[in-house]
Amino acid sequence: MFENMRDVQVADPAVLADVVLRLSDEDIADLPAEEAEAVVVATQRAISAMAARQRSAMETVVRRCEERIEAEAADAAPSH
Repeated sequence: MFENMRDVQVADPAVLADVVLRLSDEDIADLPAEEAEAVVVATQRAISAMAARQRSAMETVVRRCEERIEAEAADAAPSH
């Protein structure tokens, strides 16, 4: 799985997520402490990367909604 904590720290979060999601609860229960700690760190790195993408997507939704509101307001404004 993870050779050492350094591997976890430099790995692509998508790879980490894939590895972690393939582990069953039984797999994790059988890990030695060091490997279990690596799973904790790997999981947090993957979660943090996902949260960053979620934040970007939420900002995009807000921006698109604001653009639509502005366009609708412009269309509804009386022309002179």
